[in-house]
Amino acid sequence: MRRPHLFLLLLIPLVVSVPTEPSELILGGNRATQKQFPFHVRFIFERPAGQFSACGGTLLDERHILTAAHCLSHTLPNAYAVAYLGLIDREDPEATGVQSVPIKSVMMHPDNPTGNHTYDDIAVLELADVVKFTEFVQPIKIVASDDTFIESPMGGVVMGFGVTSYANKTIGPLSRYLLYAKVPFVEYNLCKKRYGWKITNKTICADTVGKGVGEGDSGGPLVIFHENEWIQMGITAWTTRTQNRRKNPSVYTRISKYCTFIEDVTKKSVRCL
Repeated sequence: MRRPHLFLLLLIPLVVSVPTEPSELILGGNRATQKQFPFHVRFIFERPAGQFSACGGTLLDERHILTAAHCLSHTLPNAYAVAYLGLIDREDPEATGVQSVPIKSVMMHPDNPTGNHTYDDIAVLELADVVKFTEFVQPIKIVASDDTFIESPMGGVVMGFGVTSYANKTIGPLSRYLLYAKVPFVEYNLCKKRYGWKITNKTICADTVGKGVGEGDSGGPLVIFHENEWIQMGITAWTTRTQNRRKNPSVYTRISKYCTFIEDVTKKSVRCL
């Protein structure tokens, strides 16, 4: 069995620095346009030895971001951390519609307080300032019941600024632009057979051949479009390094199983509908 890879990707030691120039392909994805995914967040935070990392997330309300716990597994106490909202080009953080807000605090799941486990891979970030809702920046909807959606043949949509390819077990470059891809859900028993105990009723499997998420997409969303609104089903957690995601699907934290956690840490300012 291949070792699962968490999607966190180190940047070189300056916030303004970026990896090599990326391709516009992200495992079968397309470039997002402004206002297309106004709930998507990219945040940067300080790690040991003066390094910085980036992850994805989603805006829950004016002060809270939902992401993966493993994104915060090696953050420094009182470290520099900032969230970018409305961003579709990471080399243009001052573009029209983009808001940058410092991150005030991190709230990890109590059963995964270090973020080092593949289970309960969920965390909520509290922002230092209130986000202003605009046509570029809007919160995502989360739901307590998602069985019907997971069983839908329509599948979902994933997005991020992560790596754009895998070749010879080597990861490709990060994307400069926010990219998205449509992916089918993978049936629970098939995913369980592939990954064993790591798959539970608190996870969702998705992706297909040549399409899916990769390193650098950690914490970003798996969403569906239902009745003219976006609903978040999962949080990007881990995968294997391969282009064939049908046989080796990516794994997402299933949000509907964590409604109590989200409501508790946000003091019920965010609720699953």
